[in-house]
Amino acid sequence: MPFRLWGRWERIRQEELSTTIKIQESDRAILRSHMANLHGNPRSIKRFVNTYLLAKGINTLTSLNLPEELKLEDLAAWLVLLQSWPHYGSLLTGHAARVKAQKYEPLFPEGWAKSIVTEEPPPELIAFVQSNREKLERLASSSRGLDIARCFSFFTVDA
Repeated sequence: MPFRLWGRWERIRQEELSTTIKIQESDRAILRSHMANLHGNPRSIKRFVNTYLLAKGINTLTSLNLPEELKLEDLAAWLVLLQSWPHYGSLLTGHAARVKAQKYEPLFPEGWAKSIVTEEPPPELIAFVQSNREKLERLASSSRGLDIARCFSFFTVDA
């Protein structure tokens, strides 16, 4: 009997995952909203779409037992940060983990760039963070959002 239940559970997970990794209409709106931040390069846009779908699939698999809903637009904003500015995105991911662990508020205070990074970040990055601050902070404060985003951070940053 337990094996039968496990088989059903596995089928449900597979069905949910196959539905999730397809681009839905709601995904199109999220993806369109970030195209300008990907610098219009078709290869980077395709990479972002694939990364987004993979992160969405990970979110689906990890959320089957958890009540909290992670907002996909928050996850997408963090993925843009990591793809468009990988070094700074990784620094901010490390910073967000420290902020979350020590319960600092807020994640991006006034003058955040100078307190987090040693060199002046690109103006496009600062503008992106300013316009997506709420989404980035919401993802960083969620129970699993930062863990999912960290999967796509390609630089190791000392804590």
